[in-house]
Amino acid sequence: MVISWAAFFVQLVLLFLFKPLIADLDVVVVCVIGLTSVFVIIRILRCTRGVRFYLISGYFLRLFALFFDIYCRHIYMLPHSGADTEGFFNSAVRIAAQPELLLGDIYGGFYSKMVGLLFLFTGSTRLLGQFVNVLLGMSTVFVIQRTLHMLQVDHSVQKRTVMLAALFPHSIIFSAILLRESVIVFLVTASAYFLARWALRDEFLDAVAAGWFLLMASAFHAGVIGLVVGYAFLFMFYRPKAKGFRFTPSTVMVFGVMVVVALYIYSSFGHVFLAKFQTVDDVTDLYRVASSGRGRTVYLTNLRINNFWQLLAYAPLKMLYFLVVPLPHQWRGLNDVIAFVMDGCIYGYFLLYILRNRRNIAKTPVALGLVVALLASVFVFGVGVSNAGTALRHRHKIVTVFFVLFALVKDVQTKAV
Repeated sequence: MVISWAAFFVQLVLLFLFKPLIADLDVVVVCVIGLTSVFVIIRILRCTRGVRFYLISGYFLRLFALFFDIYCRHIYMLPHSGADTEGFFNSAVRIAAQPELLLGDIYGGFYSKMVGLLFLFTGSTRLLGQFVNVLLGMSTVFVIQRTLHMLQVDHSVQKRTVMLAALFPHSIIFSAILLRESVIVFLVTASAYFLARWALRDEFLDAVAAGWFLLMASAFHAGVIGLVVGYAFLFMFYRPKAKGFRFTPSTVMVFGVMVVVALYIYSSFGHVFLAKFQTVDDVTDLYRVASSGRGRTVYLTNLRINNFWQLLAYAPLKMLYFLVVPLPHQWRGLNDVIAFVMDGCIYGYFLLYILRNRRNIAKTPVALGLVVALLASVFVFGVGVSNAGTALRHRHKIVTVFFVLFALVKDVQTKAV
């Protein structure tokens, strides 16, 4: 996708230079999308024959969803498109008109500023902002494919995982509408790629890149920073050159202290992590957020958490709900049924598959590190969320970690046969 991105940026420069001469910006942007698509398709055709159909289908489905969201929303509003997408767009338009807003607080934070900076140079059009998400969505699929190829995952497993990543329903939606999920997912996926590369090569710069991409993702949403626990686990205990773990009393003690300190910080200063979820002013509000929710799809309404120990005790239940909601007793209509069948059930399958193959996970260091990372991240999100719609969006931020983990476990299972 490097050439596709390069072609896209060249067109953006030309768009900036000739902006005063453009009468209809949307028509020009459609041409930009068309020309960039040629490079994307060429990149897809360079892939193995077994995955081309899934990649092309995934790309055109994302383009269809993009144009449908903009021009056919009067017929049907795509899930998750609405209040937040309009808020991000309006903030970006304001930034394009008043660049000094880049230095202040504004709705949407870094994402609104990123889109606003794009609009500042090219003009304010949703087509362009949302097409960036389409490119990020496809780039994410290619990074997953490259990660699995680097880890020498079985070709049949690679094919299945690429198919899942390219055609996962909410990946298509989030890649097509004006939300920050695509940016976060891409950065998390890039971070996981460099983590896997470090596990193979033991290069310091790979570790730095893994941490840097994760920090960039957390700048868009603090919840994904929970993944760093798994990264720390690998960096402290795994020895790439020896291809094995080394647990010593001192390193185990240090890691244990780190986890305890992290839990204490999370409990005492939860407003830093949960500011994206709801209003949190102090530790009392942290417990309030953990035991309450807002909106029509709120769950676990009778759960009350008043102290740190209750927070830990109820965390597994909240983590489980976070992954699988909306459950049947919460369904309000067809959209909830679709969300459960095409999203919640898939995460539930991942969870069961991981539990059933826990012995295979122990044989793959990267998989073990990703499990620890997912546990910590799901804890952060699970405690901070009590609304099914919000849970669906937040768990999507770490969906590619599930994809890679699934592929690694399936690879061990396939090669053992």
